[in-house]
Amino acid sequence: MEKPRVKCEIHDGIAEVMLTRGDKLNALDRAMFSAIDDTLIRLAQHKGLRAVILHGEGRAFCAGLDVKSMLKQPVAALEILKREADEATNLAQRVAYGWHQLPVPVIAVTQGVCFGGGLQIALGADFRFSTPDCRFSVMEIKWGIIPDM
Repeated sequence: MEKPRVKCEIHDGIAEVMLTRGDKLNALDRAMFSAIDDTLIRLAQHKGLRAVILHGEGRAFCAGLDVKSMLKQPVAALEILKREADEATNLAQRVAYGWHQLPVPVIAVTQGVCFGGGLQIALGADFRFSTPDCRFSVMEIKWGIIPDM
């Protein structure tokens, strides 16, 4: 059995959310997108929630999209971009924007690498605290386009 992609524990109204794919620098595969989305839904419904602390397991916050896994499963890549007619966002967008929509302060603690989708997730938080070694990057900048999440 594969371990969960996201760990969420709530104590005294404070949620600690950890991306738990440290061996892959918490890169975003299809399962990680779904786990983050499920966590956001759970947090939005939690009565008495006062704040969220979001961080990555191991030596990185999030290395962005796991391109290798998406190339192995092209249908999964299409699923994260599909938007239903009655929805304002697709799955990829929800995992970033969903943090902003929570009615409590969200603090992203970034370390190591915070690339692509990982940076976009961190930008969804209200506050970001970073370790001195943290590096940030969004590849779309090189091409002069707006990130997709």
